[in-house]
Amino acid sequence: MTLIQNAIERPIAVIAGMLMIVLFGVVALKTIPIQLAPDVERPVITITTKWPAAAPAEIEREILNRQETVFAGLEGLVSITGRAQLGQSRLTLEFSVDTDMNRALLLVANRLDRV
Repeated sequence: MTLIQNAIERPIAVIAGMLMIVLFGVVALKTIPIQLAPDVERPVITITTKWPAAAPAEIEREILNRQETVFAGLEGLVSITGRAQLGQSRLTLEFSVDTDMNRALLLVANRLDRV
């Protein structure tokens, strides 16, 4: 017997099979999480500079402004965020998702030597 002959001889089994497939599809649709856009974190490099007992304004003027100028225009760089605190500064470089981070780290290290 072929598949078509079995389907003709047993219509209730075919209907039951189709109902099971539809039911499994509805259950899967309700339980599988769907996102319009996946959660993607951009790669970052953070540079922390310590200068004991220095005021935040002095750190910003002497360190952060120079670092921001040097890193501006870096390949794949999306944003630069700098923060000065008492005795230290933190500069966060945020890159696009498709950036080769090994190469970016090398470029950052080379440009950091200029400061």
